[in-house]
Amino acid sequence: MDSLAVVRDDQAGSPGATLQLLLRSRLDETLEFLGPHEGSLKFRVHESRKNLKRLRAGLRLLAHVSELSTRQQRFACRDAARMLSGRRDQDAARDTLVSLARSKDGKAVKAELRELADAIAAPADEDIVLAEPIRLLTAVREEAAKWPLCDAGTDELHQVLAQSSRRGRKALKKVRKDDSAEHIHELRKRVKAELYQVELVAQAENHKPGKHHAGLKKLASMLGDCQDLAMVGELLESRDLGSAAVHGCIDRARHRLAKRCLGFAESVYAKDGR
Repeated sequence: MDSLAVVRDDQAGSPGATLQLLLRSRLDETLEFLGPHEGSLKFRVHESRKNLKRLRAGLRLLAHVSELSTRQQRFACRDAARMLSGRRDQDAARDTLVSLARSKDGKAVKAELRELADAIAAPADEDIVLAEPIRLLTAVREEAAKWPLCDAGTDELHQVLAQSSRRGRKALKKVRKDDSAEHIHELRKRVKAELYQVELVAQAENHKPGKHHAGLKKLASMLGDCQDLAMVGELLESRDLGSAAVHGCIDRARHRLAKRCLGFAESVYAKDGR
């Protein structure tokens, strides 16, 4: 679990109230990354996007254990993340092509893969506008500060985790039938949402997450690599770049990784022990 100033249970009261304060802290941290900061813009955007995914998962969790409606705030976090996605996607595409060129799969088209990686340019720093994401998240922070603290206990929080796990199994069932990029993407969304909710509940209850968390974390990473392969294939196709050999190489690598993801996902959800 990444480092964040942890709000202790005895400060907030119930685990639900602690969860709310953790989300406020995450919002504050994200706004700090997007404002004047000593880190590079690439680092700040990367950390902000990760935080926004955690916030969406946490806000959904909060909505399930309280009478609060967090729909508008979740949409704001989603929109802010989309505004920051250009740099991440371009960086991921380049890194994926370089990695593929180093692999056995890409040996036959190594030179072309490296040329394509060099041809994909990330947006210039000055082209990335942070004002609108900051405005959206400032509004979320102001609204969240008005919310009464939630009194949900451990049982309520774990009921939501069980629901998230069921959603993951449902998405996994689709991948068993068809490992398309769309189904892999849906499984990854479910896995990451559950991963972040497990982390938040562990923080709210002041304990370390269990083995299920470790499995979810590894699975999310594997699915992310698989999604990046699909994304780079679509990107090259949209720009009419890459030979048939390159696209075939990308497709084979994606399907091979999808099978590995499926096998590992089966073990994660078979154990499902938090």
